Amino acid sequence: MNQGFLGNPFYTSFQALAEALGFGPNKMAMAVLAQRCPIRDLRKLDRVERDARLFGAAGFLGADVIESTSDAESQTYLRELWNCWWKIRDSVEPNRKRTIPWRVSGNRPLNHPQRRIGALSALVESWADLLDLWNRPVNKLEKHVNNLWKTLEHPFWEHHYTLRANPADRALRLVGKDRLRDILGNVVFPGAIEKNGRLWQEYLALRKVDTNQKIRRACLRLFGPNQKRQKLFTGFYHQQQGLLQIYQDFCLEDLSECQNCPFPEQMIQWNENLGKKRLTG
Repeated sequence: MNQGFLGNPFYTSFQALAEALGFGPNKMAMAVLAQRCPIRDLRKLDRVERDARLFGAAGFLGADVIESTSDAESQTYLRELWNCWWKIRDSVEPNRKRTIPWRVSGNRPLNHPQRRIGALSALVESWADLLDLWNRPVNKLEKHVNNLWKTLEHPFWEHHYTLRANPADRALRLVGKDRLRDILGNVVFPGAIEKNGRLWQEYLALRKVDTNQKIRRACLRLFGPNQKRQKLFTGFYHQQQGLLQIYQDFCLEDLSECQNCPFPEQMIQWNENLGKKRLTG
């Protein structure tokens, strides 16, 4: 585990959260955005200024952005952002060759990268509370984080899918259940366990996320059509993450359709070494 994870919380942990919010193809884009908009700077801004900085640096604010929507609420929000952005864009906006490559098509409306940026902005409001969970010895971490996430709010992004969209018919969650589970498993727990090793058992008890395409592919490659075995090794979050890591490290690197895959041999060696340690332990 990286010893510097909490050593510089204003950078590393914020970038990790942004990446976790990125969802699939936009993880790297969100990480780059966090680098260009450091949490230390964002916390000095009010909500409108912060949103302007984030959406402007992301490349989503242009001079004609206000005229691109007929929704009155969106026009008001965009005008507020533009009034802040044009004053600072020369010092923030990167060269066109360094534009962040967002993946917009193929995402569900709730997973649109603009909504993810809105959620990231809302997280800045609760940054001190989140750091407190990382740094103090707290039990039932999942419960505390769930309660914290319920307090996240954003007056615009709770009702819109994109900057130019008409309001949704119902209120929208800023962060969905599975996305929150990924944030817990990949960001919050690793940082907290560094301070409180007792949380390891809580992490092992973290339940699975809904099966997605990557997990289905990994299960099919490793277990074939055996549904019973698939369920046995996908009931908890850490099991799913382990399968995905194996799939990434071995399956995606193997072009022989499993014939020359080194994973089985490595598993045999690992079990032999484990047996020797038990005998001599």
